[in-house]
Formats: sequence, C-alpha cells, structure tokens
Amino acid sequence: MATSEPAHDALSAIDTAWYRMEEAIDPVDIGALLILERPLELQELCRVLDKRLLRLRRFRQRVIDSAIHLTAPHWEDDPDFSLRAHLHRVVLPAPGDKAALEEMVSKLMSVPIDLSGPPWQMYLIEGVGEGSALFARFHHCMGDGFALAHLLLSVADESPHPDSSDKPRQIAKSPDSPKKRGGTQLVDGAKKAGKVAASLGHLVMLPFDPHTVLRQPLEGRRRASWSRGIALTWIKAIGRARGGATVNDVLMTALTGSLRRYLIGRGEPVDALSIHAIVPVNLRPVRFIEEMGDDLGNRFGLVFATLPVKVASPHERMERVKAEMDRLKASAEAFVAFGLLGVLGRSPTPLERAIRAIFARKASIVATNVPGPRRALYLAGNRIVDVLFWVPHPARLGLGLSILSYDGCVRIGVRSDTAVVPDPHTLVEAFEDELDALAQAFGLQRH
Repeated sequence: MATSEPAHDALSAIDTAWYRMEEAIDPVDIGALLILERPLELQELCRVLDKRLLRLRRFRQRVIDSAIHLTAPHWEDDPDFSLRAHLHRVVLPAPGDKAALEEMVSKLMSVPIDLSGPPWQMYLIEGVGEGSALFARFHHCMGDGFALAHLLLSVADESPHPDSSDKPRQIAKSPDSPKKRGGTQLVDGAKKAGKVAASLGHLVMLPFDPHTVLRQPLEGRRRASWSRGIALTWIKAIGRARGGATVNDVLMTALTGSLRRYLIGRGEPVDALSIHAIVPVNLRPVRFIEEMGDDLGNRFGLVFATLPVKVASPHERMERVKAEMDRLKASAEAFVAFGLLGVLGRSPTPLERAIRAIFARKASIVATNVPGPRRALYLAGNRIVDVLFWVPHPARLGLGLSILSYDGCVRIGVRSDTAVVPDPHTLVEAFEDELDALAQAFGLQRH
C-alpha cells in the first residue's frame, strides 16, 4: 500500500494547536455528508476506502502526546488498526426523510471522537429515501476542511463507471505562482511587513463581541441542519445586478441578513448590533478542491469579519459586507492568525488557553465558504446527489455556518450547540429567505 507519511511524524505547531483545542463539551472535528442516489453496499464501500483512502498512512495513525505537553505530539502507526473500527453501518428510522437524517447526523456529531486511535469515523447510513448516505468526521488535527474535503471526494469518480485500477482520481493541479526576485521582492517584503503590523494591531484592538443568545455557555450537544441546493448561476446573477459583487459577497450578505432575522425571532435587539465571524481563509496556492494535492495538515489562516446585523436594508448591507470582504482580502490578517495559531501550538497549556479565550470573545460565530467540485461525482458507481460539510465552532463558540458549492449548486450547513441555537433549521430557512429578498431588492425574480 502506498504511503506518503513517515511512521513517526511530529505534528506541526498549527496541527498541535487544533489537537489540544479539543474539549469534551466542544469537540474539534470537521463533518461531511455525501447523499447518494442509490443504496450502497458496505462491502463495496470498504473496498473503495481500503484502496483509495487508506493508501495514506495518516488514516492508520494515532496521535501520541505527553500528559503535561512538554514535547510536541507525534503521529504513530496504530498497531490495532482496523477499517471496521472506523466504518459503521446505521439504519435511518422511517420515514427516512431530511428531518430524520438531520436528527441522525446531529446525534452522530455529538459523540466525541476516540483520540486513542486514528481520529476519524465514518457511518454508512441506509434508508435515506431511495438511496443512502455517508457521514464522515475528521479531527481538525488531521487537516483543515479544504484538505479533508479533497481527500474524501478523491475516493469518488467523475464517471459512474469507476476506473478498474482502483487508483484515486487524478486531478490536474494549478501551478504555484512564480517567485519574485531582486528589488521587487524587497519592495513587496516591506509592504507585507507593514500589512502584518497593521493586521496584528487590528486583531489585538478588536473589541469583544456583545453578549447575545449566540454567546451562551455550551451544553455539549450538537444540532445540524442544511439548506436545499441553490443555483450558483442565480447567486452570480445577484452579484452582477449589484455590479462587481462576488459569490462570496452575496453569500456573506445573505448570511448576515439571516442572522438578523434569527436574532429578531429570538427577541434580541439588533438595531445597533454588529458581530464578528471567524472566517477560515485557505492559504494554499489553489482555489478549488479539485486542484488540491494529497497533503494533509492545516494550511489556513483566520480573519475576523464584521457582520452588520443592524442594517435592515439589503442594499446597504451588501455595500457594507462587500467593503469588509475587500478590506480583509487586502490585509494580512489571515497570515497573522496563522502565525498566532503556531504560537499557541508551542505554548504552555495555561497560556494557550488564556490567549484562545481572549480571541474567542472577539467573535460570535464561525463561518466558511468552500468552492467544491464543479461536476457531479460518483462513489462506487453511485451518483453523489448532495455534498454538505460542517466546520467546528471551537473555543466555546456555539455556532458554525458552512457554505459549500457542488455541481452548480450552493448549500449552507449549520452546526450548533443546543444551548446557543437549538433550532438550526430556522436559521437555514432564514438564509434561504434572505437570498430571495436580496434578489428581489436587486430586481431579480424569486428563485
């Protein structure tokens, strides 16, 4: 079996930070759900995973860490590894509809991952309408959502007739940007240093978020929900109607509006309210999941995006959100946060927890937007109808909002602690309604 990782490999500082961020009340895992058109046999799924996923040694390794964190944790081959210990078969209760599947996923993501072995689990869910589903969970120390989504989807094919060689799907990679040299490099270095200093100052001076229902003590039980597929062409049309707005601008505007609707429904005063979202930013030289290599690990930074919940007008909200997205893209905030995570991974536990707690108070939610596969994929010849994923909401935050595009459609997945958002489907409905309202505000017909 081909492998690309050594038998004993120290976790990077960033991966260490995520490993030690785990709490029983607030697990740090990434969830993904593949909804399949037809039933899938467990034996066939085992064959595909054995050939395509387990070729990577990391999925057969566990993390070894010292009790008092004096040394960096490292990966070690699990001598008792068995695929069947990580792949489970469950049957969805009748009627096997979306509500039943949401309840099942919520229960599964509430169970902490066993960190004494390789930190991942998969569940083949049978009885999902006329088909089936595959729910996967990976601890964040294995990699970020971009990398893990790529690896999970690399077990699939672009055709219903899979390659008989059982090799993973080969994906053309985008070339890295050429390196600049000489005087240009020095000038760019000085400009970057200035941006880094400004971004660090901005992060340090960022005020704590106001107390709302989104900032409650956690219960430790998860709830999950997700939207219908929303045509990507329609979202792009909204951006064109505004003029120069990106897909991300539109989606973040709709997300802000949905939070406004939800908070009003919970009785929160919003007329003077702005909150911050922690937004992961991919730092790899690729844009789409298809362009990824097989490297695991965490290669992303974090930015704190201001969400103007107080703004009632869709037009004005779009302008403010777009201006904030443009500011963040021009800043070095993601790189600064990447460096801070590395510092946390090498800090004594009390200091790491103190710093993490301070920055967690500067935000209310986690929100991410990942461009997924642009064409339909097939798992063991079975068409993948929908793909969803959920980011964790670490550092005692209680709400994560994950947007993923797949096969021409966009879906939002909501993961929440029951103490913070006990009814995530309400927030999903608010997001769908807000997109419709945003389209109407810019003169487009209801989707």
